[in-house]
Amino acid sequence: MTALANTKGDASVNSAAGYNHGNFGLAGAITTAVNDIKTNALVDSAVNFIDASSITSKAVSNLNISSDAIGSMPEDKKTGSTGVGVGAGIAVDVTNIETTSNIREIKHSGDTKLNNISVTAQNTGKQTMSVRAGSEGGVSVTPVAGVMVTGAYVEAVLGNPSQETTEYCFDVNGDILVDALNNIERSLQTNAAA
Repeated sequence: MTALANTKGDASVNSAAGYNHGNFGLAGAITTAVNDIKTNALVDSAVNFIDASSITSKAVSNLNISSDAIGSMPEDKKTGSTGVGVGAGIAVDVTNIETTSNIREIKHSGDTKLNNISVTAQNTGKQTMSVRAGSEGGVSVTPVAGVMVTGAYVEAVLGNPSQETTEYCFDVNGDILVDALNNIERSLQTNAAA
């Protein structure tokens, strides 16, 4: 018997702004991303296993999240302002990732012992943020800000610590695996040019 929860995807937010020319040039880009991603696999007491050979609970999430803010005109198109140039880029990313796998309470009423029990939770992926801004003029102002608030909660649980009863027991001949893995690559880049 296998309980499987699998989340795989990409989330991308981009904003761009630019000015070409004039006495006053202003380019501002603001990107805001809020992500709440949950992947849960659960086997509980509602399931009664009769002569089951093995039980597996597996939760897997693989995510690529990117946020970009560009507050400047492309180099091949901008001529700059003759007076004041302002280029601003701001990016904010708030991400919560929850990946859990649980076999809490099971009833195994058959005569055959379980061969294997496996509880695994895996979270992998990348989170990137790029903030760029540029300005050109007699007076140039180029503020950039990048804020990344992110957390990942990965849990694999076998059994229920709150239960003291022996009604839900694990009688296993083979292997028991409980494994939690979190592997996230994060990068934040800011670039201001005036």
